[in-house]
Amino acid sequence: HERATGLGPLQLGGPLAPSATFAVSATVNGLFGDASTDRITLGGVSSPSTLTVNQTFDSRYAGFFSETVPGSSIVYQNPGAASPAGLLLTGNSTYSGGTTINSGVVVNAGADTQRTDGAVTSGPFGTGSVTLGGGKLAVDSGTVFSNLLNLTSGSIGGTGTLRPTATLVIGSNVMLAPGLGGPGELHFDNSLVGALPVLALAPGGAYQWQLMDATNPNGSWDKISVTGPISITATATTPFTFKLSTVAFDGSSGLAGNFNPFQPYTWTVLTATSIASFGASKFNLADTSSFLNSLAGGSFSLSVNGSNTNLLLNFTPVPEPSTYALIVLALGGIAFTMRRRRG
Repeated sequence: HERATGLGPLQLGGPLAPSATFAVSATVNGLFGDASTDRITLGGVSSPSTLTVNQTFDSRYAGFFSETVPGSSIVYQNPGAASPAGLLLTGNSTYSGGTTINSGVVVNAGADTQRTDGAVTSGPFGTGSVTLGGGKLAVDSGTVFSNLLNLTSGSIGGTGTLRPTATLVIGSNVMLAPGLGGPGELHFDNSLVGALPVLALAPGGAYQWQLMDATNPNGSWDKISVTGPISITATATTPFTFKLSTVAFDGSSGLAGNFNPFQPYTWTVLTATSIASFGASKFNLADTSSFLNSLAGGSFSLSVNGSNTNLLLNFTPVPEPSTYALIVLALGGIAFTMRRRRG
């Protein structure tokens, strides 16, 4: 198995060999394996190697990666894909050269990052940093991710917990996208950053917000929960964008339930111990191209609660024509009464 470059999918476990070794850099067209004992070894006698995984289908790899010498790395990608493929990683790997998640793939961390004395010792992405290069990093429910995270472009999502080692700057070409296959609640905590902001909503960054049901608070819209403070560094000139979308009950693009465009709504979309430097003009809410329910002329806005701990998305309707008619009748009645009194 030393040279699987350009071959089809790499499958481990079952009736096949439970291990593979890549002494030199190589490319495989997909990866899957259901046994936690499956093992892929990177590197040769004296040199590290890079494994590029062109993940073109949804699968799970329950095994782990190790290395013969420090510095081996992995690149996940799906170039030119019309829709992204997903890969769930649940093993505890020890390679140290880092991981890159490029476009066309969603890589889901399904096991905790393990730390000892402040250093990463193992996890789905080994001990090195993770670079987001156009794809999506998802963190599975109940899972904690705490590798060093470099944000170049792409999105962060899932329903687990990210524990950043420094303030995560959600800036140009980077998007927060809670959930996986539908709305969800994504968590961040400040265990490793102390008093620093956990998140910075920066110029050019974005939040992909999904609504499944307008009135059911149990997992029907996206939410971000932050243990610790966040800061808003976006400006009115270069704002932070909210991309508003609706999904059907199966998580696919579709109409949200129980949304009446003639009723006002307020949804909590982010909570934190404090939200610094809020200003409504620092946000752009104009992208409603994926919000498929009729707005009937209504509009969205953002606000914070009185204690600056909740970020609120508000929908303000335009009154129904019947309401206008009642207003006109009421005004007419007032005018008639005033005329009679004058007479």
